[in-house]
Amino acid sequence: MTQKEIPNTWPALAVWALTKWGIGILGFALLIPVYYDLRASNERFAKLAEANVTAIQMLANRIDEAHNNVGTMSDTVRRIETGITQIQQAQQSHPK
Repeated sequence: MTQKEIPNTWPALAVWALTKWGIGILGFALLIPVYYDLRASNERFAKLAEANVTAIQMLANRIDEAHNNVGTMSDTVRRIETGITQIQQAQQSHPK
């Protein structure tokens, strides 16, 4: 490229740059809003993912609590059954 091909005024330089790299400049200009939209979308996705993780942690805690409650209830039922069995055995060994 020679010196003669490049214009020496700003308006002419702008027109020359647009004609030489117009598609690239326009493509780059079109990517700017896409970048900001993608960034906003990613931020919303990150907040949604964080909310999902929190909900899953809360669900896991509730499941643990329920599991512990079932274990406690199971122990209570076993103790009641043992007590009933002992009462029945006592009644059978000491008839009225």
